[in-house]
Amino acid sequence: MTLTIDYFTGQEGFERRHVQEKLQFYNVAHASTAEVRSLTYVIEDNYPKLVAEAVALRKNAIGAGQLVGGLIRSTESRKSKLSSLLSSIFALLSVG
Repeated sequence: MTLTIDYFTGQEGFERRHVQEKLQFYNVAHASTAEVRSLTYVIEDNYPKLVAEAVALRKNAIGAGQLVGGLIRSTESRKSKLSSLLSSIFALLSVG
């Protein structure tokens, strides 16, 4: 799990300067948490001795997915506000 967290918080996504790039990175990260969750069910079904570890990993993946979902919502909100602001500015400029 440490590698996932280090990669996730690393420069890969946070070096993105454009909102759309950040959203794309966050969406890929969110999908990855879903993949991890689904694989934990495979582990449970095929490796009964690892059920406890699979459940713990799934809980971590759910938490990470919720955090990334929050980042997505926050970034989309900022994107909408920026778009509205730019529209207002262009409207003012076109009047003058």
